[in-house]
Amino acid sequence: MKWGAWLADASKMFPARRWEGDAPTQYIVEHSKQTDTLWAPTYPYTYLYLDTGRLSPTKWLFVLEHLFVTTADSTREEKLAELKGDLERNRPRFIVTSKSSSSLLEQLGLAEWLKSHYNIVLVSKTKVPVLDELQV
Repeated sequence: MKWGAWLADASKMFPARRWEGDAPTQYIVEHSKQTDTLWAPTYPYTYLYLDTGRLSPTKWLFVLEHLFVTTADSTREEKLAELKGDLERNRPRFIVTSKSSSSLLEQLGLAEWLKSHYNIVLVSKTKVPVLDELQV
């Protein structure tokens, strides 16, 4: 069978359908405006930037330990201060984290800030916590 014929047969057996997103995607889209921001700093949830169409409020799209090491340009503390400052000035509507990232967030000094400014509003079937900004 030629490639074109196989592809035509396969597309009949497995028709394409639009991806509507998973529970975190749907929740964020339904409970925010297009102009609201989202911070999903840990793998594998960075796909939410694309799925929801929401931008990050900071250049630090990821929180990985090796991104916050002291270099010739800046210290670890300066980088963390920049991140925290960005999150304070441009508070994201939602933050999506994972259990596996909690120790890293604690180590970086972000866990307490998150707890004091956000509530867990959704834990999907896949156990993805979505944090919603506290309404003051």
